[in-house]
Amino acid sequence: MTSLPRIFACGAAAAGLALAAPAQATLMLKVTDGTTVLTACSATDPGNGVLGTPATCTSPNFLLISANATGAPSLTAPALTSNQTTLSSLAGGTFPDTITIEIDQTGITHPGGSVTATLQPNNFTSNLPGVPLPGPATLEADIGTTTFSHTFSTAPDSLTSPNIMIPVDAGDAVKYTVTFTGPLQTTAASIVISTLAPPPGVPEPTSLTLLGTALAGLGVFGLRRRVRH
Repeated sequence: MTSLPRIFACGAAAAGLALAAPAQATLMLKVTDGTTVLTACSATDPGNGVLGTPATCTSPNFLLISANATGAPSLTAPALTSNQTTLSSLAGGTFPDTITIEIDQTGITHPGGSVTATLQPNNFTSNLPGVPLPGPATLEADIGTTTFSHTFSTAPDSLTSPNIMIPVDAGDAVKYTVTFTGPLQTTAASIVISTLAPPPGVPEPTSLTLLGTALAGLGVFGLRRRVRH
């Protein structure tokens, strides 16, 4: 008969596999000014699923271009949160000009699932009298093979996608495309890709594994007690 310690050892191993952290995903950032890729703004996460604010890009039209992102394993994949924190045009620039910020997440090893994406421009401002606000801004979330995007002409605003089912090992990405029509304009926006929680009453896979391990152990323990009596 299989020994009780062996049953619990096998159960613990199964639980460990269920709880094991996935392989590290990689976040990559690219900024394009018009058709020119600004290599000074390229950045890759240091290995913890968090992309910090990159160095200020070198551009004749912009004072500040910054973005950040958080992905797996800091968030439960499939998920990605990104903020185009600040984008400010210079007084001496030549306009109109379009900035595109792209953040890609690859190497996700979690199972696929159901997610939503929320696109949210936070502000369009102009600090020069008579100069119109920047915009429009197109925010895009690429989730597996699904693209969810919208062009916003005013801020603050927000749009959330319906549920999106993505396959196993799907990568995801976000893209901000903002047109500046004049100097001293500022924008900020965010895109959130969120994993949906299981429906109420439906245990997560890890919970099911741990429950099965406990029931197996209790069953064997009860069987041994009956054999002894």
